Amino acid sequence: MNKMTAYSAGVNYLATIEKNSNVAVPIPLPHTVTDDKHHCFQGYAPRGWTRQIADIIEPFIDVGQSDSSDTCADVMSLLETYDYLKLYGLDCEASVQLLNCLPNRALDDRQNNAPSLHCLLDMCVHGGSDIDLSGYVITPLRCDERISIDALMVYRFGNSSCDIAGMTPEEVWKHVVELGNMQCFATSPDEIIWRRPFWAPHRQGWWIWWD
Repeated sequence: MNKMTAYSAGVNYLATIEKNSNVAVPIPLPHTVTDDKHHCFQGYAPRGWTRQIADIIEPFIDVGQSDSSDTCADVMSLLETYDYLKLYGLDCEASVQLLNCLPNRALDDRQNNAPSLHCLLDMCVHGGSDIDLSGYVITPLRCDERISIDALMVYRFGNSSCDIAGMTPEEVWKHVVELGNMQCFATSPDEIIWRRPFWAPHRQGWWIWWD
């Protein structure tokens, strides 16, 4: 995915939703939710912008976190009910779509010391079926509305014949840095473990996570 293409698409997307009268403009929230943990900021786009990506993220939302017994809950209802939604197994196709529609500033978001959203989405695109992503969405119910990626699962390193299961965590991280062209990104993950993810129980790989 060409970065300039994704960034240009982000600019066009932002201009489009700013013209959309159905998208609410940012408004101040009550002081009770404007604390140090959820400090309000201008936001990446007009309030409610994550509704525009609902169809893209719907297959990856962990609906089991809700109190509802309806595991097929409508994604728009979830966005209006919960302020935090977990995402698991976001794939290459969804990454391409997000790169082409997210506002530029949203793509620059990062989970604490993790690589940027743009970097991880781009890595997933180039990794194809060998990589998927996990993270969360902060919905329009909060003023720090965003989508963040805090983990990736690596099942294979492209056409490499190396035994990925036999690698050490240090070797895995070295390969990820090279794959993502992150040589200047010095912060290591908080967790690198071999696991079988519940969203892809037929596969095993390395779980790489930032707190």
